[in-house]
Amino acid sequence: QQQQQQQHLTGFILFCVVMKGLFDNVLSDYLWARAIILTSATVATVGLGLTIPLALLSDAYVMKTNIWSAYGIFGAVSVLTGFVFVNIGELYEEEEEVRNNDGYEGTVRCINTPEKLKA
Repeated sequence: QQQQQQQHLTGFILFCVVMKGLFDNVLSDYLWARAIILTSATVATVGLGLTIPLALLSDAYVMKTNIWSAYGIFGAVSVLTGFVFVNIGELYEEEEEVRNNDGYEGTVRCINTPEKLKA
């Protein structure tokens, strides 16, 4: 019976499983790492939470059912609001490269004031 089940694994099915694995894991991890490089770890990680409101919208569009509830809308709005606040907070932070007298090089996170941002 085990041999009979393995006969149903065609090349096309194996190809689909490998492609799904590549897109689900490799591509998503690569894009997340790229987002960390382009923004910051905090913004990239909180940005992953945007899948919650996007899933709500895609369920409404694809399933064509009434999935709207007060809890769902509250959760989606909460996630979006949190993402906006994190991005506003990151706007006031800046990394500066520093070098001390011993030749040590590194980065320091500085808090910008709104006046500094206008300049």
